[in-house]
Amino acid sequence: MKVLYDHQIWSHQRFGGASRIFSEVTRHSEGIPGYSYDIALQHTNNDYIKSNPKVAKATKMFSDKKSLLSRLRILLRNSATAKRWYTTLKERANKRTSIRALEKSDFDVFHPTHYDPYFLPYLKEKPFVITVYDMIHELYPEYFVSKNITAPQKKLLTEKATRIIAISENTKNDLVKILGIDPKKIDVVYLASNFNEIEPKKIKTPKRYLLYVGSRVRYKNFSVVVRGAAPLLLSEKDLYLLCAGGGVFTKEEESLIRELGIERKVVRQEADDRELSYLYRHAECFVFASLYEGFGIPILEALSSGCPAVLSNASCFPEIAGNAAIYFEPTDPTSLTKALKKICGDRNYRSQLIQLGNKKAEEYSWKKTAEKTRAVYYSCLS
Repeated sequence: MKVLYDHQIWSHQRFGGASRIFSEVTRHSEGIPGYSYDIALQHTNNDYIKSNPKVAKATKMFSDKKSLLSRLRILLRNSATAKRWYTTLKERANKRTSIRALEKSDFDVFHPTHYDPYFLPYLKEKPFVITVYDMIHELYPEYFVSKNITAPQKKLLTEKATRIIAISENTKNDLVKILGIDPKKIDVVYLASNFNEIEPKKIKTPKRYLLYVGSRVRYKNFSVVVRGAAPLLLSEKDLYLLCAGGGVFTKEEESLIRELGIERKVVRQEADDRELSYLYRHAECFVFASLYEGFGIPILEALSSGCPAVLSNASCFPEIAGNAAIYFEPTDPTSLTKALKKICGDRNYRSQLIQLGNKKAEEYSWKKTAEKTRAVYYSCLS
């Protein structure tokens, strides 16, 4: 059997959960007897896929100083216009590559990596699988200021797909409830984390810190993290809130931090995987306050790194972490404050959570994810 993946997620993301999923699934599907795959991709700067031999040629193209895309990539450091042109040209070139691969029809199952339905006219009745990462666009449309094309595209593809992969039971239930999808058409395939395999890279940090990771867009509920952490930050002089990634603080975030009087106790820095691994391993705890996630890979990153997790009791979080985390009500900052005080003040409880977290993390692996994903492909042919 041969599977074809398209360009979409590797065109859009340098980092991110969705591109990590496909990068790990393909990495753990190398050398399987009777199984092969192709990735229809020409240009990418995605950190997870660049080492894949099937895209090695594409990544080398970035170092070709004569290419237009390479020159634009250099220019975009100082030019917003060049960045827009670069992104547009990269997307168009990659889409053409995917269409050519579809027209060639040298595959058994197609797996688009996001929700653009451009490929439907080229499938020639070949089966395709779509992965649904979450239902955030349907549940919280008010959080997306631009035209929400993701929701209708997702609806179309889930209706037409041969099989659907949901990354948690919670996501499957939302698919059934919101879109009316037949549950028999949906396979749940859990994700994983390889952070226990990553060699941490030491970076400068406060001696004690609470760790927040990634995007701080509205449904991520960052304001509750700040309000919930503030009492501890003010009462414990050596304790800080460290935000890894997510870009610079917005004016609204800066205003809230000043309002709470903790501007000297909140720090932010970018971090690659090795640096993030170090941050997890030395944090007092990891705080994840999101109102909704499809799975929540950072949970497993924390648990597999020996970092106790403080999670909102929303969405799929209890499904994924079970009894290996402490939970709080995501709309109540005082609930978070109580959870943080318990985990920072009771070292025995913290140690117990770390042990439970290590055990829980062992239940998930990218090898299992890849095996179950391949099983879905085979089911399309039977």
